[in-house]
Amino acid sequence: MPSIKARSAKKIYVAPHRKSDYREVLVVDDAAMNRKMMIRLLTGHCDGVSTAIDGVDGVAKMRHSLEEKRPYSLVLMDYQMPNMDGPTATKEMREMGFRGPILGVTGNTLPVQVTTFLSSGADKVLHKPLEFEQLMMVLKEMGKKDILTP
Repeated sequence: MPSIKARSAKKIYVAPHRKSDYREVLVVDDAAMNRKMMIRLLTGHCDGVSTAIDGVDGVAKMRHSLEEKRPYSLVLMDYQMPNMDGPTATKEMREMGFRGPILGVTGNTLPVQVTTFLSSGADKVLHKPLEFEQLMMVLKEMGKKDILTP
């Protein structure tokens, strides 16, 4: 297993070989601890994890991945962040053509906030702290269970 190199807002886990069905997850969250927890949750279950420190950074990374024709397989998006919030970033990602799953992962689960996230283009909104089994169940319901390896 490759080693994990912690660098803020950078790709920090990459499988040793790129495959044609490469599965990389983008985690967008302004809290460093939340990003680290998501990396631990995902490491070993996909081919790579990239992180973004806010919506602006997340949109830039998505744009780059689409330009390189290697879009992310999954986006896990926080709601409340500086510079650009999760719903706005989600809407921008959808407008630039990303069709993969975007899951809101937030502590803000008031009905109005969930509705805002969903109307911006998120596929589902999950409550923090996220557990792997919960994530797999949602992906299975969406017909996307092959994104992560159990």
